Amino acid sequence: MSRSMIQTLCFAGIALVLGCSSTEGELKEELSQSDSLGNEGGAFGNDGNDTLINNEGLSEVNGVKLSTVDVVVSEPLMIEGMGGMGGGWGVTPEIDGPALTTVTAPVYDFGGINTMFKDETPIEVFTANERKFELANVVRVRALGKTLIEVANFAPVDLEDVVVTLSIDDGPQDIVLMVISRLRAHGIAELEYAFLDQEVDFIDLQGDAVDLSEYSENGIWPQNAHFDFTGATEQVQKLLRLKALNWSFHFIDYDKDNDPKNNWAEDVTPRQARLFTSLIINMGYLWVEERFWPLMRDAKLTGNDKALLTIPQKWGAYQRILNKPFYRGGVVANVSGLGGGATFGVANYVLVNAVREGMSSTSTHETAHMIGYSHSSNMTYPSDGVGFGPMNNQLNKLVHMEKGYPVRPDNYYKQGDF
Repeated sequence: MSRSMIQTLCFAGIALVLGCSSTEGELKEELSQSDSLGNEGGAFGNDGNDTLINNEGLSEVNGVKLSTVDVVVSEPLMIEGMGGMGGGWGVTPEIDGPALTTVTAPVYDFGGINTMFKDETPIEVFTANERKFELANVVRVRALGKTLIEVANFAPVDLEDVVVTLSIDDGPQDIVLMVISRLRAHGIAELEYAFLDQEVDFIDLQGDAVDLSEYSENGIWPQNAHFDFTGATEQVQKLLRLKALNWSFHFIDYDKDNDPKNNWAEDVTPRQARLFTSLIINMGYLWVEERFWPLMRDAKLTGNDKALLTIPQKWGAYQRILNKPFYRGGVVANVSGLGGGATFGVANYVLVNAVREGMSSTSTHETAHMIGYSHSSNMTYPSDGVGFGPMNNQLNKLVHMEKGYPVRPDNYYKQGDF
């Protein structure tokens, strides 16, 4: 491994001990500082293609360090989950498992893999359908074939100790497929399943051993493989909150003909695509923050008829926000924003401020249009200083002051973008 350390990562009743021995007696409590993730680390190749990693020998391949991790079932950890209409936060039940049962899972260091939105990336590549992602799966893992998978991080921040799980139709569920010790911001890589031609036992999130030998020769049909991610670091936990959202996001070039007469920016750039991931992640995070719904519930908000919204009506609006299926993001010109349906356009300065300052009134205004509100409602424009925008600004200031957003100036990987 790239780090000579013992680090215990606990989640849902599993303790993942990186760099540890497989015997209980050799488990140690020592912690050492992990290697820093360079903001400008080198990527594989120079052709802009995704990185392909083979797992043979689980050694160092193409500059990516591969190892194994002993997975040790430990005491269960209570994990918070979102509550009901009242906006409270509940606790998931404890998951019991056998004590100190050890199996092995592979560890990958993706700290230097290729990135998706490099400055030289062609516009048809960074706006392609392959760059569309779900907010519930900011770390996207998908099958490209029976033996090949892709890992992509759509967050513009480096991540550590990301646990990837696999569930197989009519087969085992919630298998701990791999642990990614370092995952580069906007990084992307292709790799083969670790269990191919190797006798590696796995474990699931309930602490039970899983034998994947039946898939070691032919792999898994892509439609039968389903992936998820988890982890216990603060950064990963913040991204996991986005699972309450039903959003898909796609960065769009709305002005392919570069028509100067419309209100869409010409020649959008990878920089704007990078910044838009910050905006959509931070915006989503604010709206699943535990203090948001109580604020919205108590705010004096009006509908298109200018009548005050009832609590059930506000709850309905909140559910439409959480379950908005598609955001087609674009950069506008001459105006601050354009929104309606799935269209979500903001000006370049709004993108920059999403990193510097968090949420903006432009984003709330356009989202209000997207869930059905007109300018006669204070969901779009405030009335006498009261409305959806000022309410969001109130919480935004708190979260920004607390450095609570997933994407901030101190962790965004390309400081020159803003």
